[in-house]
Amino acid sequence: MTHLLASVNLFNALIPPADAITLDDIVSSPCRQHALSSKIENRQFKLLFDYSSLPDRARLLSVSPPNVAAWLSVLPSSGLHLHMDPPEFQVALKWWLGMDLAKGLNCTFCPSLTLDPLGHHAITLQAWGDVVSCLNKLCDVFVECCRQANVYLLKLSLRKSFVSTSRLCCQVTQQQISGLHLSDRMGMASQLQIVLFGLLLVFLCHPGSVTTYRPVVVLHGILASDTAMEEFVQYIQTAHPGTQVLNVDAYNDLFSVLPMWNQMKGVQAKIQSFVDGAPDGVHMICYSQGGLTCRAILQSFPTKVHTFVSLSSPQAGQYGDTDYLNFLFPNFTKENLYLALYNDLGQDVSVGNYWNDPYHQDLYYQHCDYLPLLNNGTNPAYKTNFLNLQQLVLIGGPDDGVITPWESSQFGFYEDNSETVADMKSQSFYTKDSFGLRTLDMQGKNSTLHYPWCDPHQLAPKSERI
Repeated sequence: MTHLLASVNLFNALIPPADAITLDDIVSSPCRQHALSSKIENRQFKLLFDYSSLPDRARLLSVSPPNVAAWLSVLPSSGLHLHMDPPEFQVALKWWLGMDLAKGLNCTFCPSLTLDPLGHHAITLQAWGDVVSCLNKLCDVFVECCRQANVYLLKLSLRKSFVSTSRLCCQVTQQQISGLHLSDRMGMASQLQIVLFGLLLVFLCHPGSVTTYRPVVVLHGILASDTAMEEFVQYIQTAHPGTQVLNVDAYNDLFSVLPMWNQMKGVQAKIQSFVDGAPDGVHMICYSQGGLTCRAILQSFPTKVHTFVSLSSPQAGQYGDTDYLNFLFPNFTKENLYLALYNDLGQDVSVGNYWNDPYHQDLYYQHCDYLPLLNNGTNPAYKTNFLNLQQLVLIGGPDDGVITPWESSQFGFYEDNSETVADMKSQSFYTKDSFGLRTLDMQGKNSTLHYPWCDPHQLAPKSERI
């Protein structure tokens, strides 16, 4: 019995707590070894996937679905076109295993980077003027793969010319496609195999190239409405034609000062069907106070949001004298506003739900019933749901005329009893990973963008550059 208990404990250490078993489970309902092994394998796959690069994730997803490896065990049959010559099979198997087919080729414009086998670098390269060159190198890799399989191609080439504008741009002026010349000994089946293999390489290089843009949800800020975001929506649809955009028409103007939990529930109900209708998820761009509304939705519900863009939002709270404050509370300043907000009546106003007075932290945690709950992970589901995000983008800048301190837009805030700003990584909710922010950051899923050249709060909804 002691050995059996030790085995159960060892097994439970290798799987998620939700799948743990007990001795009673084994005695009352014996299970097959395959069922137990699959739990460990699923756990190991998830860990491998979570810590893999984007290209490796694409390859893992392409080789992991059921029956996707059937080609490895199928009986060869020339009559049914289920046949590969040994060299072809060797190349296909190398790709399947993720082996280096690029043979150490380096990018022309990034000499320190090796061209990866799946061509991810070539497709996603950011510099101007080098995309054509990298695609030609990717073509070289493909031709070399075919050569190893005893299939000979006349290589395609793209000519490039450069025009001098405000920045160096690359134009494809002529595309010479002379066609594929296969060896006469290759049958139709082998021709089809090599063409499909080439298409597979292209699709896996950049999966987004064969899908439409993800839909986008846009939410306005305080004392504003959906009309304030119309120009922003137009920029999105111009940059990415065909993108579905839901510009949320809810809690407009003075209704935007209603309690934040009410707004969160109302907005979530408004966007639910739109999000459910997007099989690959949506992007969410939320402005100012709307960023806190959206974040509460992300933490409260297991949504299908791929990227959350927090656009000049007080994610760590607000403490400053601004025009908005003077309009809503003309008889108060930041020093004494806590008297009006840190009570039941003050919590019926949205600003009170995230007003974070560094000199009265005890009252903040005692009375504020919104932001402290989100930041401190009072509900375990807040962290689980937030970690469904694939990308978090935090936009702000030092010339922000509203969010105070401006670093709050990137989870920085004042130290207790001080107006000295501590950055995101110094905040307790980050060090404790209360709602998953540190995990996203460690996984490289958190991006911070600074815009020192303008007031991002006033110009963001009208800025094509942002």
